Amino acid sequence: LALLLFLAVPGYFIYRWNHERRTARLIYDVDDQEIVYRLSVCNAAGEALSKTTRLWHVYSSQAVSDRKRHAGASALIRRTRISCHPGTLKGIELNVEPWSISVGPQRLLFLPDRILVHEGRRFAALSYEQLVVRHELSRFIEEEAIPTDSKQVDTTWRFVNKSGGPDRRFNDNRQLPIMEYGRLILSSPAGLMVV
Repeated sequence: LALLLFLAVPGYFIYRWNHERRTARLIYDVDDQEIVYRLSVCNAAGEALSKTTRLWHVYSSQAVSDRKRHAGASALIRRTRISCHPGTLKGIELNVEPWSISVGPQRLLFLPDRILVHEGRRFAALSYEQLVVRHELSRFIEEEAIPTDSKQVDTTWRFVNKSGGPDRRFNDNRQLPIMEYGRLILSSPAGLMVV
């Protein structure tokens, strides 16, 4: 017990020293009206994204050559489910609570004055002036469960014939909903591209 205590006390102080050394602290002037305004905009965007039933990161899009076998789709989309939540990144302490979102290997932290991009052991800061934001409506043939807050605009068949009807050669040919989803694209001249 004495040996364990002898090793634990210096170990704790070494851990605290290493933690302090690796922690970056960002302090924002919460009396500055511009900072407060920007923080409220970031919070509103974070809350809106967190309340959607489904949020995806599109990491691949490939043109389709045989549309009949892909429900009439013009592109195959590969996506992964993501979430947006309040909180900071490991190793960063703040006096405000930002929102963050994971997109593939990257995590984006929305600060009042910039976006902090974290990937692996690297960080990059991107000012909002450098950020290009686009929002568009997109039609998507949904094969998974339909999100409750989305709008169905049409239907198609898993396998379609030239006239758009069902291809009778396939026994398991089921009807699929075509959904209207919002698509948010973040990009920058520095190389950021998030869909």
